[in-house]
Amino acid sequence: MLMEELIKVAMVDDDPMIRTLYKTLINDTEGMICVAEFEGSKETVDELANSSVDVILMDVDMPKMNGIDCVRNIREKNKEIPIVMLTVNEDSELIFNSLCNGANGYLVKGLRPEKLTNGIIEVYKGGAPMSASIARKVVDSFKITKSAVLTGREQEVLQLLCDGDNYKQAAAKLFISAHTVKRHIRNIYEKLQVNSRAELVQKAYRENLVR
Repeated sequence: MLMEELIKVAMVDDDPMIRTLYKTLINDTEGMICVAEFEGSKETVDELANSSVDVILMDVDMPKMNGIDCVRNIREKNKEIPIVMLTVNEDSELIFNSLCNGANGYLVKGLRPEKLTNGIIEVYKGGAPMSASIARKVVDSFKITKSAVLTGREQEVLQLLCDGDNYKQAAAKLFISAHTVKRHIRNIYEKLQVNSRAELVQKAYRENLVR
């Protein structure tokens, strides 16, 4: 098979054993070839963004530049190359940060060899490969996000809490009872999936929910 007919894959992982393992798997699979491998760095971003590879397999946890930053920086220069995250980490926040920053798929290391190669083919054809456990987390997180939309009053209460007001102060400013404020706060805690005021304030600022 001619080089032009093969799916050209680039591996980005700081573990040389992992790179060797998947490079061998890819090269032993008909229709694809591993043409480059990187540890993950600013140089990696520049080279990949300007390369002619067809698919990038990207680790998340790397010491020089993590995979999410790599994806974001590659996307600033090249929006076309399909990127699949390949990692042991199934943290929901990392999954969404990866996808929101431009990753096209998210696969868990240790999956069966054919799952990986099928994922490469899928993303090459325009799909979005995901391990079953990751897909479930994505669906669950979308459910949480949908239910997490705050009402106008809840948004006002949240802003006052982040400004440092207590229940009574917030109630006075909004011309409602302290009991009503507490009810709004219970709803906010449930919608944003937090358990303390400190956690609430941190999440509100991190996700730009307040000014």
